[in-house]
Amino acid sequence: MITGLLVAAAAALADPMALYRQAIEAREQRDAQRFVATTGELAEWAPTNPTLRFLHAEALTLGDRTAPALVELRWLARHGYHYAFWERSTFATLPVDSATRTLRETTTRNGQPSGRIARTIRLDPADLDPEGIAALGSEWILGSANGSLYRVARTGATKQLWRETQSSRRLLGVRPDSQQNAVWACSTGLDERTPHSVLLRISLQQSAVQRFPLPDQRTLCNDIALLPDGTLAVSDSERGAVWQLTADAKWRPLIEPGTFGYPNGLTYLAAASRLVVADLRGLWTVDPKTGRVAAIPAAEGTFVGGIDGLYAVDGRLIAIQNGLRPHRVVRIALAPDASRVAGIEIVASNLPELADMTTAAVARGEITVLAGRQLVQLVSSGSADD
Repeated sequence: MITGLLVAAAAALADPMALYRQAIEAREQRDAQRFVATTGELAEWAPTNPTLRFLHAEALTLGDRTAPALVELRWLARHGYHYAFWERSTFATLPVDSATRTLRETTTRNGQPSGRIARTIRLDPADLDPEGIAALGSEWILGSANGSLYRVARTGATKQLWRETQSSRRLLGVRPDSQQNAVWACSTGLDERTPHSVLLRISLQQSAVQRFPLPDQRTLCNDIALLPDGTLAVSDSERGAVWQLTADAKWRPLIEPGTFGYPNGLTYLAAASRLVVADLRGLWTVDPKTGRVAAIPAAEGTFVGGIDGLYAVDGRLIAIQNGLRPHRVVRIALAPDASRVAGIEIVASNLPELADMTTAAVARGEITVLAGRQLVQLVSSGSADD
């Protein structure tokens, strides 16, 4: 019943990203009434999303509604989030008293860095602008915003394997396919006005490419998951959908557009025979055979959305959670049937070296995070191989 209600709520908010842009526009225009209304609707749609709750607190403060704004800020602080409200001029009107000082102290403690780094690897060449990473044997494969695919050695040395002929295209998510000696990659549209994405299959042996344009010009292919039947699933962040490339190279909507709010991280969880999708509200399972969607609930105040890279390892999930503050790398344990979150372990939180993190390669007992133009290997307690 809860799942059904959540799916219905998702459908009720037709375009959360458009509403978010309206909220930001209202903030820039100092339109308090519209700012409160739009952020309130977003916070109601995604009640555990800390970033949206913080934005709503800012709107309430701008609208001289100090008491409910403080309620939101205390909720964030109590649940371990780090949103430095005192750094925003909008919050200058909050009362200067002991309660606000305590709130600031708690929020500051929440932002204390944690986790350990095994080593950091600097990436070259100068024009490399990496966005996606995956393990490839003992090395790594990188997709770059300059439209290139690179192989990266353990030393950090890079070799360009393939480059887009249309230079304005960017490569986002990448997934090696060892059985076909190929790499699948999401290639964006020519510009932001035409995000029409193309899924690429790049042969590592011949550097040849096959192109599979997604079925809608508004699509944004962001992440890729290989399914056990040989088909592929991709998250469509712009349309709020998940598309499946069938065995005969045809697209079908595994999950219809408008179901999710900016879906990004995507992985197949073999232990539960389910695809797992992360969006702005949290984690969801999808049955690849039936298309049935179910929420994965977590404890009150625990946010498991806002995930860029998402990986299934030994029945658990590793997530690059850069859509909240503090940004963090987490290991998520699920119930055996993936019906709920059983626990969360924070592997790293708010480390300066991870400020620009997007995705990761999880293999050989290592978590190697792509963070700007560097790879950050974490000391990962709890791994089955540690």
